[in-house]
Amino acid sequence: MPSGSCIDSTVAITLNLPIINEQSVAGVHGAGKVNVHLAQIYIPALSFILYGAFFGVHLIAGGGNNIMLFWDVIFYSI
Repeated sequence: MPSGSCIDSTVAITLNLPIINEQSVAGVHGAGKVNVHLAQIYIPALSFILYGAFFGVHLIAGGGNNIMLFWDVIFYSI
């Protein structure tokens, strides 16, 4: 199964991020399918833009404090 960056699924839906795919994933709660969203994230403190696919997972509903987790990312300096 691929690794990748994640965004909270509720946040992705609230932001109306487009769904570009569906992907099988596995975690501590077992295997399942999640939506893959396309997003462009601007990080002002770093002056970087992050663009790409994000797995929509239940980060907040699962008790986490994060709305995004980054793996395998490419940052573009602006």
